[in-house]
Amino acid sequence: MSHQDIIQTLIEWIDEHIDQPLNIEAVAKKSGYSKWYLQRMFRTVTRQTLGDYIRQRLVNGVVHDLVHQM
Repeated sequence: MSHQDIIQTLIEWIDEHIDQPLNIEAVAKKSGYSKWYLQRMFRTVTRQTLGDYIRQRLVNGVVHDLVHQM
């Protein structure tokens, strides 16, 4: 499995579990890689840090919820 495939699988998992408390340690545990290696791999593949991706998804979810409550 390529790094691209691993990261795509993790992105899908993060998106499915974004309503749960997520942090880099939880994602690393799910991946089976150390958090340091996973963060390097994630940034290489996406050009974005793993922490930034999780925060972006959380913010987008909150904005989506707010817009649909109006």
